[in-house]
Amino acid sequence: MSADTIYAIPIKAIDAFNKALDGESERGRVLVASMWVDLFLTCRLKNEFGKGNKTARKSLFSPEGPFSSLSAKIDAAFCAGWISADLHHDLHALRKIRNDCAHDLSFAGLNDKTLSKRLATFKTPHRQFHDWGALKAASTANRSVIIYSGERPTEATGDLDFTVPGNFAFRLAIPVLLTVLISQLQIPFVVDDEGHIVNTKLADYMKDAEPDGPATGSQPFRSE
Repeated sequence: MSADTIYAIPIKAIDAFNKALDGESERGRVLVASMWVDLFLTCRLKNEFGKGNKTARKSLFSPEGPFSSLSAKIDAAFCAGWISADLHHDLHALRKIRNDCAHDLSFAGLNDKTLSKRLATFKTPHRQFHDWGALKAASTANRSVIIYSGERPTEATGDLDFTVPGNFAFRLAIPVLLTVLISQLQIPFVVDDEGHIVNTKLADYMKDAEPDGPATGSQPFRSE
């Protein structure tokens, strides 16, 4: 990449990501999502640090460079003011889940109680799911189960230990997290064979003190 080149991502890659997410195991979904987070952060960093010469730019991402790890890229984006505190928290939480998947041969799956609780601490999904992490469960006198948020229902007779299953939570959270990430990073996407580039923007209801900047299009990651 020359110093005056814009590092952009083909918009067709979004469909490839969504298809890959469908076909992967739970471990694979975490690793694929983490790879995309890394790609988007790298894209913004390469565009931000695009001067100097090829050798100097390459050294930034070398094993000894300041942007060698996903953790460093997340912190750099946060300290540069590109991403919000909530997204910074969630990206590190995803990174920790990725580490569990990559290094634990006995990985029990996303429905593991510890991972389910970690996913429930995500903050970014609140932009689309108001009750994210706030759902509770209670039993009733007739042995029914009530799932609720807010005040405890009057018919509840006992509290139950309840966390949204991690695999389901992950599938809901990741599209929101990635959509917000590419919006805040203002990732450029190539939309045709002629090389035209656009940025995406969030739907109005998902905006929360988004940085100003030129943006067109709509959220490219589906939410199921």
